[in-house]
Amino acid sequence: MISDSDTNSNTKQHRARFLGVRKMTYAVSRPPLANAFCLNHLGGESMLSKKSNPKMLPDPKCKYSIEWTSFPHYKVADPPEALRNLNRHIEFQLHFTRLNRRETGPMSIVSMERAFSEYRKEFNKFDPFMDTRVIFETKELDYFVANLIENGVPFLAWMKENTDGLDAQHTYSIVVALPGSSAVVEVAGYSLSVIHAKVWDRCVGHNVPKYDIDWKEVKRVKSKKAKAVKLDVVKFSFASSQAKSTAELYSQFFVGAKTHQVHNSCTSKYTVTWQDASHRQFSFEWVKWRSNPTDRKSYDKHLFQLEDYEQYLRDLHGDVSWATANFWDHYMDFHSGLFIDDCEPVLETLRAYNVSYFFTKHWRDIIAVVFMDFSGNMHELDCLSFAYRVERQGFYPNWDFCTKTLDRSLPRFSPLDRTQRGVNGKDESQKLPKAEKFYDLEEGIKHIKGIVQDVSQHVLQSR
Repeated sequence: MISDSDTNSNTKQHRARFLGVRKMTYAVSRPPLANAFCLNHLGGESMLSKKSNPKMLPDPKCKYSIEWTSFPHYKVADPPEALRNLNRHIEFQLHFTRLNRRETGPMSIVSMERAFSEYRKEFNKFDPFMDTRVIFETKELDYFVANLIENGVPFLAWMKENTDGLDAQHTYSIVVALPGSSAVVEVAGYSLSVIHAKVWDRCVGHNVPKYDIDWKEVKRVKSKKAKAVKLDVVKFSFASSQAKSTAELYSQFFVGAKTHQVHNSCTSKYTVTWQDASHRQFSFEWVKWRSNPTDRKSYDKHLFQLEDYEQYLRDLHGDVSWATANFWDHYMDFHSGLFIDDCEPVLETLRAYNVSYFFTKHWRDIIAVVFMDFSGNMHELDCLSFAYRVERQGFYPNWDFCTKTLDRSLPRFSPLDRTQRGVNGKDESQKLPKAEKFYDLEEGIKHIKGIVQDVSQHVLQSR
């Protein structure tokens, strides 16, 4: 049972040591667009920009785009020598990938993003999927928000009164969507003057109160010398119907883990927190909605239920022990990444909880353990000392984004099938949305072949 505690204080089990946060990765439709937003508004720096060149590839039909955004201000503290040799790779990063060779099943990344875009087009609601987000903190929240206002970027804003002993009376949260993706991020701070944010209670409704802009303050803040916003990553949050069990699993991984849970009338939150070598805290948090006070008519028209999405991920991923760096589906590109000292105790925990996993290799000396949690979300743990023991057990291929995914059982239906029935109950699931765009011609042909196959089977069954 998970409870508020230091999980290392009452057990002698050997545990790994948390070293630092490495990354959050997203599968997106337009990596350059998401990366550009991070550079312009989040104070990031472009670390990698890679695009397929048909003239340089054995298969000219292979298309991919990869962008890495680095945050130099936040890096692994007091890193061991094996990490110091990685230079800038110990800085926190956001990765954006578009890999048309990676399987998605019937729900493409594009169609999923469009569903979120339709529901969030007015961007005045906090939907349950927004609980999956990276949370940053900054001392320069005014400048960050003023920049959003000046560039016409929509955002959600609310104020929370602090009752947990902090010096600041209030915490302010800003949530923005990353264009060209389904991702949202939160930037929080303890001082905000350019807008007047209001208290928001998520259990009352999903409509976040509209903020008032103080244009004089915006002008004053923007009149100062432009500076890059420095963000500290403090939390990875996940919407989850399996919040408690997943938090319990993670609480067993690392030495010094502290667990905390909060329950209110509509949600339960389970948090696991660790400290790095400089005593900075970092948390994973899982949020389960027990009730959903939203506009059901609009929500059901455009979005799908979290439980349906999680089941889709579990069906798509399957037993992940089959996976390798070049044999995984595109939704696996939604994953977190941490640096830890030793994965041996992590594997013991995964086996104890009957959680399957696989290995991938990064750089020369570091091997990562990748696993799926109980909700279908993927996680990566990059290990140091463990790598030398695993290297002798097998060959781990280098990344090849043009490798064709092997044939295996895939989900037959998309979570969007249910939402496309419409609010009048009419079944519209077989109609392609007019705005549907495929990654490329090959994906379109594959989709059409699937429809033809389904029709053929229906004809045969009706005879």
